[in-house]
Amino acid sequence: MTSDEKHELSIVEPIARTCEVCGKPVKRYRKFCSQKCMGRSFTKTEVRTCRICGGRFVVVGTKAHPAILCSDECRRESNWRKNYGWKALLRMPSEEWKLGYIAGLIDGEGSVKMRDHNQNIQIHNTDQKMMEWLIENFGGRVRVERRARENRKDLYRWEVTRMLDTKMLLNAVKPYLVTKKERAQGTLEYIEQRLARRYPELVALGIIGR
Repeated sequence: MTSDEKHELSIVEPIARTCEVCGKPVKRYRKFCSQKCMGRSFTKTEVRTCRICGGRFVVVGTKAHPAILCSDECRRESNWRKNYGWKALLRMPSEEWKLGYIAGLIDGEGSVKMRDHNQNIQIHNTDQKMMEWLIENFGGRVRVERRARENRKDLYRWEVTRMLDTKMLLNAVKPYLVTKKERAQGTLEYIEQRLARRYPELVALGIIGR
């Protein structure tokens, strides 16, 4: 190798390097332009499918960020389905006597609550078979309050909390209610007003006010 060839090799420019994360130019022998990019390089990324619209989106840090929706619009749609009720979880029996019976339970041993932006229907009783009958015919859920004294029975509480289920049940039993009919009507009006403020698109679709 001649001296001219050695001289040519000594003046060769180093290859330009770029950040492996963002693509910005970096100094020689460096892989990242900043500590932020270096940290992102160690964070796992994942391409997911939105459960609402079906679109694809990238999530950085899958262990700490369990995202399932791609945008605020999809989150709003998901919230509507969850809170208003994309589908009813409660079952409405076809027999009128069952509707009259549960209306009597709500009048005598139940409550229709509406406070703090929440609404629910509850029936309290110590008879476990009655709770089983409610679950079998209507659905809902039952909570148990254990009594400390041995001579007192456990108290069971059957309840409905979702807006669509509450609205559907009150509309079905309202003709049979006596003492809580006005309360039920006020709760139905409150649900309609709340939905109209939060989901104006339901008014346009005609879902509210039925």
